[in-house]
Amino acid sequence: MGRKGRDFLLFLPILLSLLALFSSCAQVSGRINPPETKIETKTQKFGPSGVTIAFSGKDERTPPEKLTYAYWVYRLVEPTEKNAKSDPFTFERKPVLEASSTVAQAALDSQRLKEGQFLFAVVAVNEFGLADESPAEHVFRIDLTPPAPPQVEAILKAGKVKVACDYDDTPEDLAGYAFTALSNNDSRTTEQPIGIWTFPAKLGEVYEIEVYAYDDVGNRSKTATLECDASEDHPPVLLTALPALLGVKTVEIELDYYDDWDSQTQIAIEATISSVALKIKDGRLQINYDQLSEGTNTILLELKDTNKHVHRVQKEAFVDLTPPQIPDELSIQNLSNGYMVSWKKAVEADSYALYGSNDGNDWEQIGTTNDQKLYSPQRFLHFAVSAFDKAGNESHISYPVRTYDEMYSPVISSTIDSIGGNTLLTTLFSPYLIKSHLVIPDNVSLAFERGVEITFVDEGELEIEGELISIPSRTDRYTRFLIQREPNGQPFIKVGKGNVWLEKIIFENPGKNGWLFAMSRNSNILINDAQIKGFETVVCCNSSDSFQITESEVEAENFVVGDSVKNMKITCSAIRAKNGISLNNVQNLFLSETILECGESLMTTSGLSNIKIENSTLLSSRNGIQAQKLTVIELFDSSISASNTALAINGASSLNIRKSKISDSEVGVSAMQSSYVSISESVISGCDRGVQVVNSDLSINDSTFEQNATAVALQGRNAFEQKKVVFTGNDLDISRDEP
Repeated sequence: MGRKGRDFLLFLPILLSLLALFSSCAQVSGRINPPETKIETKTQKFGPSGVTIAFSGKDERTPPEKLTYAYWVYRLVEPTEKNAKSDPFTFERKPVLEASSTVAQAALDSQRLKEGQFLFAVVAVNEFGLADESPAEHVFRIDLTPPAPPQVEAILKAGKVKVACDYDDTPEDLAGYAFTALSNNDSRTTEQPIGIWTFPAKLGEVYEIEVYAYDDVGNRSKTATLECDASEDHPPVLLTALPALLGVKTVEIELDYYDDWDSQTQIAIEATISSVALKIKDGRLQINYDQLSEGTNTILLELKDTNKHVHRVQKEAFVDLTPPQIPDELSIQNLSNGYMVSWKKAVEADSYALYGSNDGNDWEQIGTTNDQKLYSPQRFLHFAVSAFDKAGNESHISYPVRTYDEMYSPVISSTIDSIGGNTLLTTLFSPYLIKSHLVIPDNVSLAFERGVEITFVDEGELEIEGELISIPSRTDRYTRFLIQREPNGQPFIKVGKGNVWLEKIIFENPGKNGWLFAMSRNSNILINDAQIKGFETVVCCNSSDSFQITESEVEAENFVVGDSVKNMKITCSAIRAKNGISLNNVQNLFLSETILECGESLMTTSGLSNIKIENSTLLSSRNGIQAQKLTVIELFDSSISASNTALAINGASSLNIRKSKISDSEVGVSAMQSSYVSISESVISGCDRGVQVVNSDLSINDSTFEQNATAVALQGRNAFEQKKVVFTGNDLDISRDEP
């Protein structure tokens, strides 16, 4: 017997009584079929207002308006042994109601039935007493559980009250909110599906606000009440927490603020840091560190509305512009699916960034970490790491560590005649002799173990189109390149479009002549922990890509000469030469933690250069730094002394000196022809003229001029600003020769 057949047995007693009811009806000849029944209501969920289900019947001989109906309501209860099927017809049925009706609709009391899932079954009965043998059925659910009360807040902003509702976990059946706001002279109410309601406020009113939420069947939450005071005009409100730590990465502070009656554009903002006025653009404070001192500074911020109500905030902020130590002792572990790079913890480092490069110049950031190691799924030829401090200052990247997956063929003779493929020089056949012009072809590497000695004799010289590299090792031995021949007008090592990656290396030339390196276009040299002595010129650059040297000592006639180089980086080194750096231009020159001591000239550039010097000492017996035409120089925490001019810029160039000392020079700083000089937290002493500007602009902040003949000499048309400048022991503090 099928399900419907079994269910029909439940209806049999009522059907028999209905047959008796209609026994007086006239007999109709022919076979009479029972009517058909259909549920018209599609609603599957009802709430506290009740359950209404419409249905209909259809019969061959009885008009619809004369049909009667019998219906049953069952509570569906999940069986003890749960079925994997979720079909409600498989649930256990418990009858809770049976009734008859002369109309095609059943109205049920949901409070009486209570919450749960139900089955409604109905049959139509015709005027001959015949009932539908297949009852129409409809499953529905009664939901009497109201939503939780919403979390509500109200804020008066720009003359409007904004009421906002929220939930930690929004109910799935949430349908909307009902809002009411009442005051002595104002009242408002609304219902809407979203939990944000805004209405115009009246000055002088205090609004009592009530909010409740309702679900999709009309269950109402408890009412949340709160008050919004619009009785007065208060000062503006600042939502932003001003930072306690500032670094070079924080170039602006975005402000979030509002006023109860004025719009944001009507609020006036004034801000200073240690009495230095800050520019405000699009609601952001612009930070110019050229005018700030490292250490504790006071931020003073005022917000003023149109009625002169002022909100004042004062905050002590520590300005940290010094990057952390550069990470060192990098190591690399070759894993099956990538590389794990590790390093030693850097002083003052809070986090680190890992970079990868295939040419040693263009670096791609792989990721950041607070640990001292990071995994890279990508293979790069070189990996390097930088450190960040809590203020967001980033150190320069470390000396890179290289992946070595290439296969090398060892040289089994002490003389190197030619190189056809990747070649390895081991200590077994050292020292090696280079007697003639030896070329490292493109895409070929000449590598050597530490401790190897390579000697140039006869006409020996090296041309690099591929790579010259030193293999990483834990040994403390140095590789030694020894020049034992006279120069022939050509460099001992010529770098074409190739790369040089050297570590723990000694270059020695007892003859004290000739060029060590000549760099052509697209060439790169990276040297770490080197000793270079006895050369007329260490490196000559001709439109080369990158020259980097770190933790090294150099003694030569000329350190760097040539046309141009894209990137030059000199760190943690001591360089003593007759002339330091002489180039037409350098796109980026970085000098850090370095001593540069020269007999003639520290640095000369002809134009289009960008120079940054930090934590370094520069000494010259004659000329200092001389930069011409469109050059930008930043000098930080360094000292310069030269018998002539220590630092000179000319031709629409700019110079930013901070926390530095310039001393014992004929002219400390010289600026000419539409240039700009900014000096802060610095000392200029013992000069004939401390600062001399001609037709240029000068800004001095928080600095000291002492024991100079003339501290500041102004000539021509100048814009001169000074703040917290101390003049002591000068013959003349400021001289002016202006038209």
